[in-house]
Amino acid sequence: MLQAEKYIDLDELSKWTQSWNEQLYMDYFESQIQDRLKRLKVRSSMEENIVKIKKLCLDMGESINFHAFISLMNRIVFNCYFKIGNSALQIANYYEEILVPADQTTRNRMFGYRSGRRASGQLKVCFQGMEIGQLGEQSDMFHLIFDACFNTEDELFDEADVLFDDSAQNPLVSSGEDILLTLKIWKPELLEQNRDRFVDLFLFHCSTKLGLNFKRASFETPLDRRSEPIDEDIQIRPIQAESLPMLYFNSASHNLPPQIVYMSYYHAISYFFERAVYLIIREKMQSMFDLDDTDDNRQLRRMAKAVNTLRERFNEKEALELVLKRVVKLETLVRWLDAKPGRKRWYTQPQEFYKEVPLVSVTSEKELIRSLVERIYALKGTIEEAFDKRDSFVWIQSMDESLLQRDIPLLKLLAARTIEIWSLAEPL
Repeated sequence: MLQAEKYIDLDELSKWTQSWNEQLYMDYFESQIQDRLKRLKVRSSMEENIVKIKKLCLDMGESINFHAFISLMNRIVFNCYFKIGNSALQIANYYEEILVPADQTTRNRMFGYRSGRRASGQLKVCFQGMEIGQLGEQSDMFHLIFDACFNTEDELFDEADVLFDDSAQNPLVSSGEDILLTLKIWKPELLEQNRDRFVDLFLFHCSTKLGLNFKRASFETPLDRRSEPIDEDIQIRPIQAESLPMLYFNSASHNLPPQIVYMSYYHAISYFFERAVYLIIREKMQSMFDLDDTDDNRQLRRMAKAVNTLRERFNEKEALELVLKRVVKLETLVRWLDAKPGRKRWYTQPQEFYKEVPLVSVTSEKELIRSLVERIYALKGTIEEAFDKRDSFVWIQSMDESLLQRDIPLLKLLAARTIEIWSLAEPL
């Protein structure tokens, strides 16, 4: 098992710690602790905890020691600052992400047996002649952080809950039954591109040069021996949906990068753009022409010209608005926003790190639809890097995975409702 400590730059560790935002820690608690009285009880100490950690790390200066640093942490800090979604972690310059074999051939080449014991292979990752990482068994820190993060915050809020065995001075990690493969990167300054693009490049080269196919995956929750498997009914309501929007929607449930998940849900909605525009054009045409006009060649030419003119009037944002007008109801969406602590605040109030993101307005149904169009299109346009598109949109400089992960549930809700409602509309 690789020891992550050996690859963590202590100067970068100190700088990284000083960059933590205390508000993230407090917001995290708001969403994790259900009991209101307990939230009030612990909230007063939230900001103080992070400020204290930052000061202690600063006081250590150049003499900062990794074991001393980790001993200052609690498991909630891991959840808030170390863990990236359910598939990766970051500690200063060190990054680690789960990758799994995408086919049986790759699995057979990566796993084997040495002296009768199961073992995993490894790939040294080199970039322009420099070793910058490795693919192989997960590190000790990955094991520690992801094992710890599967406990609930109510169970974990205990300042005395140490992460080290004092006698051994090693992280307490559980021994998993299965070997988990992770990609580690410890020299990000050499990549000459952002981390996600480099991982895509790594996957591309594994496939083209070695015939090894990997995919991103989530860390699976260890099986709780106290839990029982479900025994429930599910009522399936028939929906006359075309296969393509349903395929877009279902593919988003695979563990893919959040950009792809977001765009999959967007494509499930955009599939119906042409249908929405067609229905508007048909209504306009019915008011402009009579049924008898179809027998007049001159009128037919006028109809064709009118159709083309009307089509050109609708850009992508306007088509999105047409689809959402049938899907969005103010009361329903407000109930959804109120269903989880912090959800309404995320969508409707300014966020310090994402000030450019358009806010969702719930003052009226008209304003709600308008603001949803602006927010969705801003995220979609930024993902596509649509600098040269005619359609105007807000360019989000601070776009990152955390932003997309938090916005995906809203788009998923709208995509599901779009499939249910627009599949019933008259086909083209």
